[in-house]
Amino acid sequence: MSRKSPNPASRPAGSPGCGPSPLLPFAGRQRELRRLQSLLSSGSCALVLGPRGIGKSRLIAEAAAASGIQPVRVCTQDPPQELFRQLLPLLCPETSSPVSVGRFASQTLRARVLAALQSRPRWIWLDDPPPASAPVYRFFQRVLWTPRCGLIVAVEHRARLGALVRLFYDPREELLLAPLSHADSAALLELAIHAFGLGLHGSLAEFRSRTLEAAAGNPGRIITLCRLAAQPQYWHGGRLLFAPLWIDTLTQLA
Repeated sequence: MSRKSPNPASRPAGSPGCGPSPLLPFAGRQRELRRLQSLLSSGSCALVLGPRGIGKSRLIAEAAAASGIQPVRVCTQDPPQELFRQLLPLLCPETSSPVSVGRFASQTLRARVLAALQSRPRWIWLDDPPPASAPVYRFFQRVLWTPRCGLIVAVEHRARLGALVRLFYDPREELLLAPLSHADSAALLELAIHAFGLGLHGSLAEFRSRTLEAAAGNPGRIITLCRLAAQPQYWHGGRLLFAPLWIDTLTQLA
């Protein structure tokens, strides 16, 4: 399959939901950010791997913004008809709505999505999708044949790609996110403590040490721990109840 080098500056804007609206400044991962920017600027595929909460979505959003790309973000791909129903209103918001596309058959939806991408090339961002079927693989193969279109996939590991694994044959297009360093974790923790107003609760020395140990470099865990710790039900007699806080954090990130 040939890969055409897209020009990010020529890609049109206007994708709803192209990434999270971050509460906190982007911390750490400057090397990974530069590498993903390079992939988005010079290729047509990017695969970001890592466990839940490790920062895949935030990294993609930062790299896309820095590269002048506004990808169309979807979170499902099977059955194919559901993927097409999600994509068409995002690609053609002026002519398609979720209600109107529900009347179309799968092949009609597929043809309209491909026509929309040909007239207005975009990157598509699959965020933690289920394993892809063969029809989904063939659809994205066709997308990548379209000039200036690209595909970003964020999953926990390659086994989650399903049939899409055949598109990611080049290891240079793959980026595995490791845990944050202790220094970056500590910096993010301080930003989160300030953002969620935890300083009002008094001494946080024990919370800091237990959070850094439990989070193990996972930024999603750090932020979720701080967000939940701002709620009064996790405090009793001026002390933070870390055990239920940690259980609820893991539940939310599951």
